[in-house]
Amino acid sequence: MGVALLGAALLGGLLLLVAAVLLCYLNFSERIYGPLVSVFLGGTVAAIIAVASSLKVTEIERAFGASILFEAGLPAFLPPDPNAPRVSHRLSTLAIRGRPTGEKEGAQVLSISPAQTDSELFDFGLELLQYHIVEELHTLQQAQWSTTQTVGMGVQSAASTRVRVTRTAPVSGDKILRALDGNRFANSDFVRGVWQHMYITLPQGTAITLVKEVGSPESGPDRRTVRLKKPLFFTLDITVQPMIGSGPGSVPVGVAAPQDRLANLRTFSYMVTCRGRFEWVTSANWQTEEHKKWTEWLFGELEKRLTD
Repeated sequence: MGVALLGAALLGGLLLLVAAVLLCYLNFSERIYGPLVSVFLGGTVAAIIAVASSLKVTEIERAFGASILFEAGLPAFLPPDPNAPRVSHRLSTLAIRGRPTGEKEGAQVLSISPAQTDSELFDFGLELLQYHIVEELHTLQQAQWSTTQTVGMGVQSAASTRVRVTRTAPVSGDKILRALDGNRFANSDFVRGVWQHMYITLPQGTAITLVKEVGSPESGPDRRTVRLKKPLFFTLDITVQPMIGSGPGSVPVGVAAPQDRLANLRTFSYMVTCRGRFEWVTSANWQTEEHKKWTEWLFGELEKRLTD
């Protein structure tokens, strides 16, 4: 029914246009210049007003907490905990990503230095979570299922349905490495070599940049952001900022730690804020609805993967 009405309206408009052109042709003279220009300008202005009045900026936002367990200035490796498999897996992943290695005199050594002070620990965590988010973007866009088998814990399976975007394009590993330039956790031959063979699939035209904001009394604490931007369509900012660091002996809720190591463990907490801004100029474009659904899915998956 809707298609028939649209077809009838288009046909009627076409007939009116033909009639107008025919009348102008049969009665052409300098006197009709003024009315024609007025009609053209008036119709153009009316069309712009009609379309622009329906356009508006849209924002999507959510925030959640994330934590890193430190030991001796580095992310702590803990034995797998069967009572908290999800948190245990996340902490292990952070520990692996937070200890990139390089080769020196034929031996594998850490390519980063352990943090020595609370300020260094907070900065360490900010940078690690920023890098971790980039890695998770790759994982989320590539994998739809996974299985994990851990000694003493059995097999754990996971699956997710990725929200489809019609027009996508891979962001190459070279471009990602350029974005990661300056992040200490991408500063190893092994990590750089791995990214050379990886990519992140994003909506077509989207670029990745990493942003570092130095804190001040006016702006608040330091922040680290992963920014996804498609010009004229959207800007997505995934921002990490510090909250609080615990004293010795504190671990994330639900995680068991060996008693002989407990006194050396500290938990540092961070706030992750996900903000999506969709530009008004393309707010009625058919791609924008896809981008919004994809953004909601992306923010939700990041929350599941980063929270305790």
